[in-house]
Amino acid sequence: MYNYLIFNKMAKQMTVSTRVDDELYEWIKADAEDRGISMSEWLLDLIYVYISGESNLTLDDLEDMDWDELVEVVDDLELDIDPSDFIGGAFKSVERETSELREAIAEELDLYEDEKDEEKDEE
Repeated sequence: MYNYLIFNKMAKQMTVSTRVDDELYEWIKADAEDRGISMSEWLLDLIYVYISGESNLTLDDLEDMDWDELVEVVDDLELDIDPSDFIGGAFKSVERETSELREAIAEELDLYEDEKDEEKDEE
């Protein structure tokens, strides 16, 4: 009689943990639920984006941001945009400056192309 030895090699998964305060935990939980993903998937996405330098921002995300948050996006993603180029001018308002910076970020990240692709997929 033959004896068979079968080895199942399972992908080794490691666990990474950290402590966060209640407010951050609730924010992550709510954002993950809004996106329809688990908190683990949310964190993996965040890690991937950080390591790869890519962005998973959407036009809707940008619309919800104020000037300071948009400047932070430019800095964090090291975009080739100088926010100071959008400040000033006799007829510019804070809203217009923010809107123009938002548009520049969207163009730099090709978010308008992503939106067109999604519209095409829906047809």
